[in-house]
Amino acid sequence: MIEATRTALVLSLLPRVGRTRRRQHLARLFWNRPGLVSSLTDAIERMPGRQFSQADFNRALERADRILATCRSLGVTIHAFGSPSYPAQLERLAAPPVVLFSKGQFDPRRTPRVAVVGTRTPTSWGVRTSKTYAGLIADWGGVVVSGLARGIDRAAHAASIAHGGPTWAVLAHGLQTVFPESNRDLAKEIVVRGGALISEYPPDETPRPEYFVERDRIQAGLAEAVLVIETDLDGGAMHTARFARQAGVPVWVTLSQAGAETSRIRDLPERQQGTWKLLRTHAAIRVPNQAAFNKLVRGLGRLRPQAGRT
Repeated sequence: MIEATRTALVLSLLPRVGRTRRRQHLARLFWNRPGLVSSLTDAIERMPGRQFSQADFNRALERADRILATCRSLGVTIHAFGSPSYPAQLERLAAPPVVLFSKGQFDPRRTPRVAVVGTRTPTSWGVRTSKTYAGLIADWGGVVVSGLARGIDRAAHAASIAHGGPTWAVLAHGLQTVFPESNRDLAKEIVVRGGALISEYPPDETPRPEYFVERDRIQAGLAEAVLVIETDLDGGAMHTARFARQAGVPVWVTLSQAGAETSRIRDLPERQQGTWKLLRTHAAIRVPNQAAFNKLVRGLGRLRPQAGRT
């Protein structure tokens, strides 16, 4: 399987090859012609419509080998699109990652999986609510998925750990570092306590603004539902909610009774205006209390991968 992983890495690093073509080629390699990956050169040369040079291939191969060595030293597992370890639920996304990296205990079949997301600057109500619902997910034996950001994400990860549950942190950079630095100890605890750190970027990749939006789609794709605690109108949680709806993943929101009943968005704190909009535009359903949340969680089922994946 090492050669198959190496092939996937090289393919992911080649220039002028879009994600769709990379996934299609990997799917053929893994699902239809598994013997093809016995030869890296043969596998790449069989790729239709090649637009990269031999120098491009050599550079990609050199970096792929460095990544493999780094992953071995860090204890990072590589999941290539089409391989048995790749999370089937990510195939619901319009643009699934070609390669996924994980550190810790990452079992995509575990259920229920709920992404708990929200603002980096929550109210005290938002922090309490995040902790409450993340704790309930852990009590169900489920997985809390979030992004290891400050605020709601941090509260959700910490509450899951406090309740003895695993939590997955999807990062907007490689697994060799942690951003923000203030969450470094939490990241270590996530792995020690049976959770996982996850990224689509090689271990040495540093954060970029566009990576945070790309990270949001993976949170949505891994989850069976997305719970938005508090967010402003332009918050990252709004991206996660959008990706979830596109993938057919239910979106839930929390909002106080007064907030749910108001007809004027300006009457709400800025960090709750996004959740109000999701509710008022019928893009999400409201979770009014713990009993309602438990009922929603009970309704989550295991993902059944669709036949004829492409």
